Amino acid sequence: SGSMMQGRNMMNQGNMMQEQNIMPVQDNSQNGNIFEPGGTGKLIVNVTTLRKLFPVVGADVTVFTGTYEDMDIIDTSRTDESGKSKVFSLAAPSKSMSLDPDENGNPYKPYNVLVVADGYIPNIHMNIPIFDSITSLQNSDLVYISASGGNPTPRITDESSSYTL
Repeated sequence: SGSMMQGRNMMNQGNMMQEQNIMPVQDNSQNGNIFEPGGTGKLIVNVTTLRKLFPVVGADVTVFTGTYEDMDIIDTSRTDESGKSKVFSLAAPSKSMSLDPDENGNPYKPYNVLVVADGYIPNIHMNIPIFDSITSLQNSDLVYISASGGNPTPRITDESSSYTL
């Protein structure tokens, strides 16, 4: 009967060790507060044509940082029947940073968007400001390649000055 007692004790010790193994995981989640300065802003891209009269269905929307030639892709989406992309969740300086802007003096983080659809000239929107806890709507009105004399060169728009606080 002595060996059975030992067996029980070992099982109890095993359970205690498992509980101890769980503890560091909880500690790690508290350490996650190190990343607290980062907020999240949202972006919806609304793709239309013919001066915003008609939605463009199935346009490919790419959110990126960097340049068009050397892009760092953050996320992609395809527009729905209303011409809207999904809601992109993007890193942005937290609201508290808005009072104390980033090193560039910006209370936001700029993102770029590439919109591509068959038969249309690609649109590139540079420096779209994304703010913490705010959903931004970026309109992208596509022009038919045929309406541009067949020139498929992307149209680039700088959006950095288009926001108002």
